[in-house]
Amino acid sequence: MQDHFEQTEKSNEDALVDAKSLIESDYKYKIVKMLAKGGMAYVFHAIDTNCQRSVALKMMIEDKNKEDELVRRFIEEAQITSQLDHPSIVPIYEFSRAPNGQPFYVMKLVKGETLENIITELKEGNPKYIKKFPLLRIIDIFIKVCDAIAFAASKNVVHRDLKPDNIMIGQYGEVFVMDWGISKLCNIMETKELIRNQVPTELDDSFIRTISIYSEAKISSTFHGQILGSPIYMAPEQMCPDYEIDPRADIYALGGILYSLLTLSPPHQSTNLKEIFQDKIKGNIIAPSKRIKLLNKNKEISVPSSLESVIQKAMAVNPDKRYQKASSLKHDLENWINGYATEAEGASQVRLLKLLFIRHRRLGLVISLLIISIIVFIFQINSKLKTAMLDQDAALVQASSNTVISKKQRSKQIILRQRLQESKKIAPLLSDYVDQLIKDQNLDKAIELAEKLIILDNNISNNKKLIELYIMIEDFEKAHTQLNQALHNHPNEIELLNLVNKIN
Repeated sequence: MQDHFEQTEKSNEDALVDAKSLIESDYKYKIVKMLAKGGMAYVFHAIDTNCQRSVALKMMIEDKNKEDELVRRFIEEAQITSQLDHPSIVPIYEFSRAPNGQPFYVMKLVKGETLENIITELKEGNPKYIKKFPLLRIIDIFIKVCDAIAFAASKNVVHRDLKPDNIMIGQYGEVFVMDWGISKLCNIMETKELIRNQVPTELDDSFIRTISIYSEAKISSTFHGQILGSPIYMAPEQMCPDYEIDPRADIYALGGILYSLLTLSPPHQSTNLKEIFQDKIKGNIIAPSKRIKLLNKNKEISVPSSLESVIQKAMAVNPDKRYQKASSLKHDLENWINGYATEAEGASQVRLLKLLFIRHRRLGLVISLLIISIIVFIFQINSKLKTAMLDQDAALVQASSNTVISKKQRSKQIILRQRLQESKKIAPLLSDYVDQLIKDQNLDKAIELAEKLIILDNNISNNKKLIELYIMIEDFEKAHTQLNQALHNHPNEIELLNLVNKIN
């Protein structure tokens, strides 16, 4: 595992020397090495000599021409992050200034790797990562990110730069949302006002010209100008400086991250920023299931339809149509994990019943065994009834020939026929169970019960079902025999006659 900041080039050694001279002369921190260099700050691995622990020290790059706005943003980053006390947000230990006035702050040093790196390894088929990060583990990581963003939103903070590269997975499974450098503290009015005067789809494309200077920039990078965020994952409304940004912008980015986790590919494939922005405004994003098919033409890989619906809802162009809270997005994912329908998919009654059956497989097994026991019991009763009825018919013939039928015999006949009718009431239940067994590919059990169903209710539908089952297991001899018996009882029935070609 590597530190959460990548090693920079040796050309930054001078900055390392300067930092050591500034920090180590008056402070308790000993600089070990440089970890990263951003647009306005260095990040160093340092040792807190008082506590004897490793920390990450972030210091603004010394520049006499530095804009006051950048200094203010750096200070706000430290202040905002330090007040977001959450297990998935890196804690700030201290904020101070070096003797020359350069601001710096000290935070927890996270050892691990970015979510971006995990996606890359999974895409390359690394068996170690495939084993370590199955789908449920990936979703669990994403849920922890949702928790962090939901907490930040409760404090009126919008991250504005969510992307896999800003999410760290620690050595022991910790999840951290990093880099709150361009986060925004919304005022009360902004957070409550969910309906804006304009939605992104109504914005004129002309504003795209204002970012033409970034045409050669990396599309995954963060812009520190009017357009703040990473183009691939940023919400459409973030591309318009006049549009008020609220926590729903982070919901869009979360949807993009989930897209990447499930498809191992970002939501936008173009490297042209103008095309990316136009696609965002128009909602032109290839559905995850189609993206999977394009990337894996020879592999049977699919995106669960419920999760695809979650992504589509989270990445809606109009903020009003997205999840309004990260906690709602998290709740939908937990529903999926626990076998319930998600809010996003708008599940039908059939879908809800199917999920109910899946969630209660053990109970379903008990019920199935109970039904089988009832069926066996009914079969035994039916056999006895058939024998009794044969005896009764013989007695009736004899009685008819003698033109004498006693009251006792008539009463017995009525009781037996009533019992037979009651037994037949169970036939539809048995027929439904046979259908379920067929769906589950349990053909042997389905045939066993279908044969008993014929005895209980020898109608056309039940005969057809049993014959088709024999055909499915390619026992054409039994199918032929059963068809002859069925046609004997139900001559010239089209449904039965249509089966002749299937047998022959």
